[in-house]
Amino acid sequence: MERIGTRNLWIGGLLACALLAAGTAQSYRLERRVRLSKDSSKDLIYLPTPQQARIMSLGFTTILADYYWVKALQYFTDPYQALNHYRNLADYLDLVVSLDPDFEYAYLFGGISTPYDSGRMRFVNTDRSTSLLERGVRRFPDNWKMRLYLGYNYLNFHDRPKDAAEQFIEASHLPGAPHYLRPFAARLLTVAGDMDAAFTLVEQSLEDETNPELRRLLEQRLIDLQVERELRRIESAAATFQQQKGRLPTNLDELVTSGLLKEVPGGYSLGPDGVAQAPIDTDRMIIHVHPEEAKLKGLPETQDSND
Repeated sequence: MERIGTRNLWIGGLLACALLAAGTAQSYRLERRVRLSKDSSKDLIYLPTPQQARIMSLGFTTILADYYWVKALQYFTDPYQALNHYRNLADYLDLVVSLDPDFEYAYLFGGISTPYDSGRMRFVNTDRSTSLLERGVRRFPDNWKMRLYLGYNYLNFHDRPKDAAEQFIEASHLPGAPHYLRPFAARLLTVAGDMDAAFTLVEQSLEDETNPELRRLLEQRLIDLQVERELRRIESAAATFQQQKGRLPTNLDELVTSGLLKEVPGGYSLGPDGVAQAPIDTDRMIIHVHPEEAKLKGLPETQDSND
């Protein structure tokens, strides 16, 4: 019985090798056709579905996953595929992680490498990138880098600052995560309009944090949040005044007189553009955009920020 089992194993291995050889030959023919001209690189490369690949593997799924991983790397380093926006890279990596769900680095590589700038900060393949990272986070919830990149995608590609903040908060509790994640998460919660959650996050973090560097960041973030809340209260009152009077108020006294503010907050002022000014130098709770990126995207220019 043992000899029969060994023989069956050898037969299965030979069949798997034969299938791999056939797949290699087919891939070579396709890739040769792709490389005949730059225009041909715009053609899609046809790959099996994960279900078909699993059947083809005859149980040797990790071997086939390694094969497609190598093919993915070869595809990614082919400069002609830039004309194709590397749109098949996610297909290769989907095969890899479907055949071998524990291939941890493949999720990270896909999340970072799949988005492609097609020109002037217009990224493509972002949904596929996010999908790979979401699968990776579900499989490896204790990988802080996976959560960091997923949060980056949520923020920069999908305009989901609250979801990004949640990923940064989860990542911040994991070993090796950078210190700035929780203060930055507080900023994102504020941008998403949930200042109460931002205050709660910072205050709870301060209660338990013993790292001096992180405590300093959190204490500064708490000051920034307090100032931001007052600035927003003034600017909201100014916007209401403009709706009622058809003009912006000239100063804070007008807002008090009109009943939109109970009192003039000490040291604060209001500019002619309706933007409030704080009595101390503080960092406003906004997402900072690099000037060059702002020009390309038609966004207001802000100074870059470290967190």
